[in-house]
Amino acid sequence: MVSDKLVMWLMKSITIVAFAGVFFIQPIAQDLAYHNFIDEAPVFGIYNFWNVASNIPFLVVGVIGLWQFKRFKLIEDMRLAYWLLFFGLLPFKP
Repeated sequence: MVSDKLVMWLMKSITIVAFAGVFFIQPIAQDLAYHNFIDEAPVFGIYNFWNVASNIPFLVVGVIGLWQFKRFKLIEDMRLAYWLLFFGLLPFKP
């Protein structure tokens, strides 16, 4: 059986090599027209309305999850993970 130290060393090594490798590859080119969506016409005065409206379910689930968070019976070690999940569902625009 493989020891825990060997597994941890292997996981850390793979992570470091993968992280360092990112700096040696070229960026993936993206088409300049990528963000030209087909539904650019405004609906209710909102441009790209259907692209915007598709985020509403994420907003609803994120808000309900954070609102009900204290009532959840969670494993204590997983509380932060679930909080980040629900917070991450909120569609913020930087």
